[in-house]
Amino acid sequence: MDFLELKKHPKIDDGTALYAWAKFIAALSEEELYKVAGRKQDVKKALVMFRELTTDERIRDRIERREKARQDQAMFLKHTLICVAKKALRKNICIEDIVDLLSSS
Repeated sequence: MDFLELKKHPKIDDGTALYAWAKFIAALSEEELYKVAGRKQDVKKALVMFRELTTDERIRDRIERREKARQDQAMFLKHTLICVAKKALRKNICIEDIVDLLSSS
């Protein structure tokens, strides 16, 4: 697994796939996207797929609904954990034990 710190990525192309992906992800314009995609075949495939996904309204709607559902689920989980922690505190369970219980699940 690679992690990219886009602010720290080299300004000069070193020819690696990692550089190309970082440049692709950090692109601020379509011109930059196509410039990077023109040099790397796998990046070009990603750009084509990205274009297909963002121009098909049905697919875009499904992606947006899936992301909304993911966010809703995360908010529900956060709210539930907060409620459990508050109830545990009211029952005088120490914070370390609450953290231990919540982090082990």
